[in-house]
Amino acid sequence: MNRRTEGLTISQAIDGFVKYKVVEGLSERKLESYHDHLNRFQERVGNVPIVDLSAMEVEDFLYWLRTDYTPKRLNGKQKPLSNGTIYNVWVSLKS
Repeated sequence: MNRRTEGLTISQAIDGFVKYKVVEGLSERKLESYHDHLNRFQERVGNVPIVDLSAMEVEDFLYWLRTDYTPKRLNGKQKPLSNGTIYNVWVSLKS
């Protein structure tokens, strides 16, 4: 199996990761959570090759979520994301 990531874009990595998690049997809710977190990251940094990403871009994204991001909630409330939610996003990115 070829494990080289040259040219692998974020969207391709997300697609493969979510498919792998489906095969693992994760719940629909957890799959949606992964997909939401990872797509929000892609929207922020663009669909760049994985090899071009740095730890600084991940840190910048988490900083943005904590300071400038306005959540879109069904109840209309716009309070900042909780520490637990930020941690869950980090776990998604780390995975």
